[in-house]
Amino acid sequence: MRLLFDQNLSRKLVGRLADLFPDCSHVQFHDLADKTDTEIWDFAKINDFYIVTQDADFAERSRLYGSPPKVIWLRCGNVPTSLVQQILRAGGEVIQKLEDTANIDCLETRSPNPPSPKTRSPHHPPKHDRTTTHKKHDRPITHKKHDRTTTHPKNTIA
Repeated sequence: MRLLFDQNLSRKLVGRLADLFPDCSHVQFHDLADKTDTEIWDFAKINDFYIVTQDADFAERSRLYGSPPKVIWLRCGNVPTSLVQQILRAGGEVIQKLEDTANIDCLETRSPNPPSPKTRSPHHPPKHDRTTTHKKHDRPITHKKHDRTTTHPKNTIA
């Protein structure tokens, strides 16, 4: 299995994961750092790579066009390289099985210990605080103004 790490991931992963994925590489090693997603996709397809990314665009592309290449979509946010390494190692067995699974084009992985949210659910806001849901990302957002929390109707952003 050949993994190609996207630009949004550290090149250090290549060396750190060589024992588990000996044929892994990074887009910078192939002069793809400034290329479009389409060019990276085509390169991975021609050269038999699986794309490892934090970019939702590649996951969406795999839904539209299928594989090859297959996509490993890391849903862990902006985290240190050591945590990305930990996530890939923890999912190593599943990632290896992806090679033999014809009906899966995109494998979505998440952090084993996601950070706890700083705000409560929009349905149960704490006293003197109100959270709302951002339509696009469906995540809680707290709005504050002049050291006082302002209240906004559900599903809106001030």
